[in-house]
Formats: sequence, structure tokens, C-alpha cells
Amino acid sequence: MDSKTKSLLQNTAIEMFKQYGYDNVSVNQLCKACSVSKTTFYFHFQSKRDIIINFYYKAHKDAEEYLLGILEGETTVEQLWNLVSPYVKLSFDAGVSVTREVLKEFLFDKKAAILPDNVYLKKAMIQLLERAQKTGEIQNMSEINTLSDVMIHTFNGVTFSWVMSDGAFDLLDKAERAFSCLLMPKHKIT
Repeated sequence: MDSKTKSLLQNTAIEMFKQYGYDNVSVNQLCKACSVSKTTFYFHFQSKRDIIINFYYKAHKDAEEYLLGILEGETTVEQLWNLVSPYVKLSFDAGVSVTREVLKEFLFDKKAAILPDNVYLKKAMIQLLERAQKTGEIQNMSEINTLSDVMIHTFNGVTFSWVMSDGAFDLLDKAERAFSCLLMPKHKIT
């Protein structure tokens, strides 16, 4: 079975979850929308839950693709924003329903990638924070590991609040405001 079919199932499922809600989409409906059999679905995924988890981890696997985008920032603070903002954008693009399911799944996963000790590219985040402190680009001089953990918790909290409010506010704007408030950069990031 080819990866095109798996991508079709993944992308169609995410769109259907966004449009109808995760709980309102069955495997049968998804298979019908993709014109595939349930056997084909189960060849690629164990369940709808598997699609949700795969969706989230795909962003991490694709992290190298946006690494160049990170380096495009002229300042260290811009590079740091370019590092963390794609994760917020992923939730925004996925929509409230999909993000809610991801968060529900991660409630039972002690190795979830949203926990500070498990965040991908955390070492890069720490290096950028250290550089921003040394160059005076940020005013928050807290201990680096604490600062990075608080930043992760802050983004998780903003995303959680967005999900709980059914998307009642602009997630990207609120995340950028939280980022600026936390780091107190000397210059606006965008």
C-alpha cells in the first residue's frame, strides 16, 4: 500500500474532524470519503486515535523542513519565535476539534511531546534563550531551564484555553502576546 493512500486518509480525516467534529466522524464515513475499504484503512492506521497521534507527530518529523525558516529571523528573538510558532500554527490549522483530541490523548501519555522534558528541539530553544539573554535581546533573566519550561507551559496553556473556549480568540495572536510578555524582548518580533 502506498504512502499516497495514507496521506489521503490522514488529510481527509483531519478535514472531516475539523468540519464535523472528531466524535461525529466514523471510520466508515472516512473510508467512503476516500473511496477505500476498511481493510485499507486498517492497513495504515489502527484507529481514528492513531490518525490524531500521527498528525501531531508528523509535525515533529517535519521539523527539519522549517529549520531554515527559524534561521531566517534577523534577531535571536525572531529565531526563537520562528522555532516555537509553527507548533501553535499547527493547532490553529488543525482546528479546535482535532487539537482537543490531541490534548485528550496526551493526558494519558507521560512521554507526550508537549511536556517540557519531551519537547522536540528543546536544546535549540535553550541555546536561543541563552544567546538572547547574553546579547540583551530579552529582559527576562530567569534561569534558562526554568524559562524554557515556563515558555512551553505558557504555549500549552494558551492552546488549552483556545480549545476550551471553542476557538473564541485568535490563537496565533494570543500566543505571540504571551511570548512577548514572557520574554520582554527589546524589539517587537514581527
